[in-house]
Amino acid sequence: MINQDLIRNIKNLELKIKGLASESLSGEYASAFKGKGLSFEEVREYVPGDDVRAIDWHITAKMQRPFIKVMREEREQTVFVLVDISPSMNLATRGISKLHAAREFAVLVSYLASKNNDRVGLATFAQEPVTFIPPTKGRGHLWRLMSGLLEQTSVPAQNTQIHNMVDYFFKMQKKRAYVFLISDFLDPDLEKPLKFLAMRHDLTCVNTRDVREQHIPAGLGIIQVRDLESGDEKTLNFCGKNTPGLINKDLSQRLEALKNFTGRHNIDLIEVLAHEDVSKPLVSYLRRREAGKARHR
Repeated sequence: MINQDLIRNIKNLELKIKGLASESLSGEYASAFKGKGLSFEEVREYVPGDDVRAIDWHITAKMQRPFIKVMREEREQTVFVLVDISPSMNLATRGISKLHAAREFAVLVSYLASKNNDRVGLATFAQEPVTFIPPTKGRGHLWRLMSGLLEQTSVPAQNTQIHNMVDYFFKMQKKRAYVFLISDFLDPDLEKPLKFLAMRHDLTCVNTRDVREQHIPAGLGIIQVRDLESGDEKTLNFCGKNTPGLINKDLSQRLEALKNFTGRHNIDLIEVLAHEDVSKPLVSYLRRREAGKARHR
């Protein structure tokens, strides 16, 4: 049975993404992700105007007249989007969850890649991989990706374990790809799997955060909080003047640790706040990448 609500949601998401994906943004993407490889196409006889550096001297000597090697740029590329759907991604202090922003960012990248004639794949994960859609092309495939994202609500309480997703991804995707890993990175053991992922693929980490993970205001009083990953609840006293400062210091240190780690290992980093326009940090990243300055330090 066709889920009419899902179809309506896909159409709405597609409409919004098309509004964000302007021609200039598509151009930024194409410039930042140019085909880099060259593959041999043919050997043909030299004609005036050909680049003499392309002359195949071995064939030329054999045939007693000049021949050149014709090379073709490998334009087709593979882009993979890995999306964290663990419970902590449901945090939404301004009405828009981190998961919602992650979906929009994932679809925006997928749309730009598809428009650029790249193959696009998708995987979602929490403690374990949840879905895996192999990379291919076409508008129908883009709909399948959006459906895969929208059908996946956040999983029950469990901790994020990025290494399980990375291990599975290595088994499923052998060829090098551009990988966008979208998460809040609340995994204490993330460094080793991210380092290995960056060694085999062109990795970009997309750190999706809620505004309250950036700053906790003073004067909240005594509040009940719940850990979305473990489900544990506790009471916190924000009446003390030092409490918000200590928590904000911890939040700042976590973010700085991620920045330092990605910088040390030449991993691109994009920071997305859930309640803001997801296209803006993407544009900034594409421009840095095109200029050869995308590494976040």
